[in-house]
Amino acid sequence: MAAPLLGLLGLAVGAACAGDVVRANGLYRHRQLGWEIAAPTGPDGYWKPAAVAGADLAFQGGRGERISLTARCGRALAPAWVLARHLLIGIPDHRLRASGRLESEVGEGWVQIFDARAKQGTVRVKTVTRVAGECSYDWVLAAREGFEESEPGFDAWWRSFQPPAPSARAERAW
Repeated sequence: MAAPLLGLLGLAVGAACAGDVVRANGLYRHRQLGWEIAAPTGPDGYWKPAAVAGADLAFQGGRGERISLTARCGRALAPAWVLARHLLIGIPDHRLRASGRLESEVGEGWVQIFDARAKQGTVRVKTVTRVAGECSYDWVLAAREGFEESEPGFDAWWRSFQPPAPSARAERAW
């Protein structure tokens, strides 16, 4: 399973912002930060909520793959490509397969795909990092099996993300 690798990634991206994520009408919403994201799509019961160290929201798929979202807010931010590279710091045995700028209507972004060797074998990982306002967001897909089948759903999931409106963010107490 990809759980040890995702746990390692969760630690690499730092502690998540405090607050609860609630679900209503097929959307997950972070009460404190105000972001929203759709539930991942797939066959009924395919994606089940999972715990991933440091993640605000995570799911495990039917083949053991995991997806997660981590938000960090209220700090001085580096460019998205620098933040994305930080995700690799805690993974000493990895091979970068692809990386590049992510075109986004909401802030800058960076995507990367790499293979990481774990005790149980190689895990393929895709990360998406976006910087919007005073927050950065990291999505991770990690799969030992079924990466290619899971990637389109993962991409649809992170693309459903809606950051909070700037006026709503100003009203929140940090």
